[in-house]
Amino acid sequence: MLSSAILNHGSSHTLMYWKRLITVCAPFNQRRKDSCSPPFIVLRYMNHKITSRTRILSSIKNFCLTLIASLLMVGCGERTTAVSITGYNHTTDISISEFYVNGVMGPNVDSESGGAETCCVAIPTVWRPGLAVKIWWKYDGFTEETTPASPSAEIAIPIPEYKVPGRLQVHFYREKIKIVVSPCSPQHPFYPMTKDDLAPWKASSTKESMAEAAKRGGGSVEC
Repeated sequence: MLSSAILNHGSSHTLMYWKRLITVCAPFNQRRKDSCSPPFIVLRYMNHKITSRTRILSSIKNFCLTLIASLLMVGCGERTTAVSITGYNHTTDISISEFYVNGVMGPNVDSESGGAETCCVAIPTVWRPGLAVKIWWKYDGFTEETTPASPSAEIAIPIPEYKVPGRLQVHFYREKIKIVVSPCSPQHPFYPMTKDDLAPWKASSTKESMAEAAKRGGGSVEC
């Protein structure tokens, strides 16, 4: 009854949250009655709704500030480019419920998944030493039955050298975070990441075949 009432009310974002919450709770109804009881779900929903609304408004504000900063930087001589934000989760059992890059919201990423995009964060059109972005992230509270979610965290991550200002791609690992700025996806053979760091993703073709395709105008090696 509670599930039906919930799923018939609210925005698409809220409905997605409810469906996910109820789906996760379902397997534990017998073992975790306190965690999946109606009072708990309602309280979790109220907290989620308030927190999400606050962070969405904050993300919009930061996006506007990013655009203003971009204009100011252009006026000061440094050209910038607005690029989309993409997340990849390399862990097998931890979901990232939300993350932000310099205050701009990125997509949530389940374990061993990623590739969705949000818009946008400004970076210099030409890379220079000393570039970094501030990453804030939060783990999903329902990753494992017996292990509570880790607290949210924030860290400044250096941006490695890039050839062209492509997507800002955030790679989450259990003990580290890596940034890649590239127009290519992780499946591209010239994606600037080692095979070990790339797992579970892997190149869909060889560098040689991609180079040949690029000569014929059917691809690019500029990653």
